[in-house]
Amino acid sequence: MTVSFKTDPFTALLMGDESLTIACGDMLLAGGHRIAAVLTRDDAVRAWAEGQGLALCRDAEELLPMGLAADWLLSIANLRLIPDAVLALPKRGAVNFHDGPLPRYAGLNTPAWAIINGEARHGVSWHLIETGVDTGDLLAQRDVDIAADETAFSLNSKCYAAGMESFGEVLAQLESGSLQATAQDLSQRSYFAKDKRPENGGLIDFTKTAEEIGALVRGLDFGSYWNPLTTAKILGTGGAVLSVSRVERAAGQGGTPGEVVEVDEARLIVAAQDGHIALHDLRDMAGESAAPAQFFAAGDILPQTAGTAPAPAGEAYWRRALTGFDALPVPLASTAETASTWNVRELALPQGSDPLHQVAAAALVALRSAGATEGGIAMLREGAPAPLIADWLPITITAEAETPVAALLAQLDPQLTRAKDAAGFARDLPLRDPAIDMAAAPDFAISFSDEPLVGAALTLCLTQRGARLHADAARLSDAAVDLLAARFEAAFAKITDASDCSTVWALPDTEARILARVNATTRAYDPHTIHAAFEAQVERTPDAPALVFEGETLSYAALNARANQLAHLL
Repeated sequence: MTVSFKTDPFTALLMGDESLTIACGDMLLAGGHRIAAVLTRDDAVRAWAEGQGLALCRDAEELLPMGLAADWLLSIANLRLIPDAVLALPKRGAVNFHDGPLPRYAGLNTPAWAIINGEARHGVSWHLIETGVDTGDLLAQRDVDIAADETAFSLNSKCYAAGMESFGEVLAQLESGSLQATAQDLSQRSYFAKDKRPENGGLIDFTKTAEEIGALVRGLDFGSYWNPLTTAKILGTGGAVLSVSRVERAAGQGGTPGEVVEVDEARLIVAAQDGHIALHDLRDMAGESAAPAQFFAAGDILPQTAGTAPAPAGEAYWRRALTGFDALPVPLASTAETASTWNVRELALPQGSDPLHQVAAAALVALRSAGATEGGIAMLREGAPAPLIADWLPITITAEAETPVAALLAQLDPQLTRAKDAAGFARDLPLRDPAIDMAAAPDFAISFSDEPLVGAALTLCLTQRGARLHADAARLSDAAVDLLAARFEAAFAKITDASDCSTVWALPDTEARILARVNATTRAYDPHTIHAAFEAQVERTPDAPALVFEGETLSYAALNARANQLAHLL
């Protein structure tokens, strides 16, 4: 289908969140075209647009009241759905870049899925935006080969280059006033939804062939960039979850699929359906290198299932919650070096105290003890343990001394409500997102069951039966637990009637008395000059040592005599 219209330099609305957005924007400006506004949530794209002096929007809805006129909307490396009202703004239409060959690979993360599915070729498409997702007529396409060692990272780079190359063809059509549009054969369409994930949470299934396992590992390798899917992983002894960065076929046949054939400090050789496969570069969920020999022995059978898989639906929320999450330390706690052994203390709760106020009091104790006004604590995830799902959920608190308690409660309530109903986030999420710096569970945790958070130094358990403090005996001394328990009880007693946080932050009576005693430095004295006070001391102890230097000792009388001689000289 050919569509013609008047040919002049055109005006475009540019929408996208990747470096390809910038590259194509530069091509537009170099061609003498005008960009009316840039819609982006990416800092680099924003910086580029500001440098070009272009109007900026974060969300498409912001365009509507701006009254901007444009010929085209160009959606380039944009993963957001565009509202119909925004699609109606450009006079000539809207064009989208898609990093897959349409119609066979519509949807999201298609380079990764192409590798996982064992494809030999992939590609990119430029198409007109219509009602359905990725269904509009095609303006240009480019194919790219998938190499034997291709990863999601390298194939994404190839798609970027192919997008740059093919944008020139699209731009020529827009400039010429004649679109060479080809309808998609939607009978060939496959769609990969945002929430689609590899089976079993990425756990490697050794009943597959070595080639299929290798494709899974490479398809989930996004390099140092955000991995929106999952990691390829195996389960080790003691419930350890280990990601696998690289695999290769190994010599040998036989064995039950999943059986460990050989293990050393560098690699693990496992039986697959059609032979042996070597697993390299294992890492734990904190991103630390893991020596296979610490977790496996020859003859072990690796689990092929891991129970409940993480729910991807809430992942965007947990990414935001974990980005910049600064876990509050527990004072006096040492570094964890051994398995947790729990020291349990019963805590007194005021009659009628409700869980929200109890958590608020505990949060203020955590802040006060850390000497901070903001930070994060963990909430133990409710539900059965699952190897691929984190045991805890993040709760962030911000409070100054003058912050009203009502404001703190309003801050905590929605977080607790979401956390109590949440399925949890994927245990490998911090490993997949470079913006998340979270190596282990926070030191301080809250639980609405009798179970503490493994890995935390201190867990406050709040149930209908009351409050208990579970302290890791290997990390906190009895004296430290006594001090913290007193702080919690004091905060519980004050939180309900407190108007602001300063009241709750007040130290318990035992610490207040100690502090008063230490700071009781008031002394009665008669006012004297320094030299008069020194001469009085000379009269009391003339022969006592007053000054020692390099083996020479001066008595008070001798030092006073020398001082008088110097005074007379001056």
